[in-house]
Amino acid sequence: MFEHNKFSAQFKPTIGADFSNKEIVADDRLVTLQIWDTAGQERFQSLGSAFYRGADCCVLVYDITNPLSFANLVTWKSTFMSKSESKDPATMPFLVLGNKCDVDEGIRKVTSLEAKRFCEEQGFVWFEVSAKDNINIEQGFRSIVTRVVERQERLNGKILGDAAEKANVEGGKQSAVASNTSRRMTRSTKTKVVLGEQTLS
Repeated sequence: MFEHNKFSAQFKPTIGADFSNKEIVADDRLVTLQIWDTAGQERFQSLGSAFYRGADCCVLVYDITNPLSFANLVTWKSTFMSKSESKDPATMPFLVLGNKCDVDEGIRKVTSLEAKRFCEEQGFVWFEVSAKDNINIEQGFRSIVTRVVERQERLNGKILGDAAEKANVEGGKQSAVASNTSRRMTRSTKTKVVLGEQTLS
């Protein structure tokens, strides 16, 4: 497993979700990943979808020897987007991993060209990997972490910009109110002067 730097041939299907932490260095930053592995089998999917909310990115895995798993990527993306409640859905980072690149080419059913073209069209980060031989796993995660950090910085900048703009607008309104109040007070003072038939310096 990626988070433990080891591979286990004893496969057990995920029921609901499994959780783990992994620290990696990306762009000279130490980043702690909180990885939620949700159920892939259809009968367990409803148990894991609640964990999509608040996610900073999504990692989709297909089997290069199983074309159906590749064809289901669009469905998985749609399901994730409908459940994640992302603040900015259009920029949500996706990492697609084509697993089992260690197998003989004769066994492959999804070509690299086909997968690369699809992921470019979708805006996905794409790597062919081998969980068994630990090929490209960490590179893939480093790549998506870079996108996550860049996106978060843009969102934070947008939030700060919106807050500043709101403050300026509210400040402008307050200035306008103060100016209008001042003019009303000035007119009122002049009126009092006239009515009182007094001369004020």
